[in-house]
Amino acid sequence: ATVPATVTIPEGYGGWEFTIIGKAVGTVPIMASVAGFSATSTATVVKPTFQWNGVPVQMTLGATAGISISTYVPNGSYYYYWSGLRGNPNQVVDQAVTVSLSSENPAVIQVPASTTIAVGNSGSPGFNIQAVGTGTSTLTASASSWDSKATGTITAVGPWIKADVTVGVGCRTTGAVGLTGATAPAGGYTINLTNNNPGVATVPATVTIPEGYGGWEF
Repeated sequence: ATVPATVTIPEGYGGWEFTIIGKAVGTVPIMASVAGFSATSTATVVKPTFQWNGVPVQMTLGATAGISISTYVPNGSYYYYWSGLRGNPNQVVDQAVTVSLSSENPAVIQVPASTTIAVGNSGSPGFNIQAVGTGTSTLTASASSWDSKATGTITAVGPWIKADVTVGVGCRTTGAVGLTGATAPAGGYTINLTNNNPGVATVPATVTIPEGYGGWEF
């Protein structure tokens, strides 16, 4: 770990923070000294891993879901001079981290090849995954000198429909269709509707959910 050579406490303050940068797994004593007095504290450096954000348990086939990756430091913490030790698992990176992304079953869930956590950030920009086939898959994030992290199982499912309504003869009402854990991709998401008794009620042949939406009425 590295620390600055000096820390200056501003006038009128009783303490101040400084930056500790982890370099290799282990423990290191950090000494503060002034005017012949010294004090020592010990920093522990561990291997970080990742945290998946926004990953759905189910995704509608053909739809997309926006997710992201964050840093995760087991037992990560920081110290404020006025409030003491606090937990801080999502720590910012000192150097940009390229995170490799993979899908256990790319025929079911597709994911970009990689994303980046920029310097001074603790998370990546958002990115999309898409359900392209039926079945299940998990996603894995990995990077050099980091522990890899897998998601829980994602299951591709069909769209839902809500049309259990009451409508008067000669009147109109609405039903809705939607996507689970996802939104419509570019160009929208078209769902076919059928009705086995058009003499009682009629519905449109298709409903298109606009791009970025999770459902639509008909």
